[in-house]
Amino acid sequence: MSSLRELVIATYKPPQISQTDVLTTIMEQYGYSYRRIFIELPRLRLDGVYIAICHYVFVPIQIFFAVVMMCAVVVRASAKITGSM
Repeated sequence: MSSLRELVIATYKPPQISQTDVLTTIMEQYGYSYRRIFIELPRLRLDGVYIAICHYVFVPIQIFFAVVMMCAVVVRASAKITGSM
């Protein structure tokens, strides 16, 4: 068995091809050329490079505590106005 044939058989099975497609019908469409099947038939490629970009938001601690303190002041002021404190 040729290595290209083994590669095509290993590559094109569900979910690469639908459950209703049979590899023999695909081979008939491509004239039994395993090279043409591998080159022309779409497939999911896992040999590439995956690059993930993560963006982190940096909030200095002084600013964070200043915002928290402002929120606490606003909550206390609104509680005094409504009389719920």
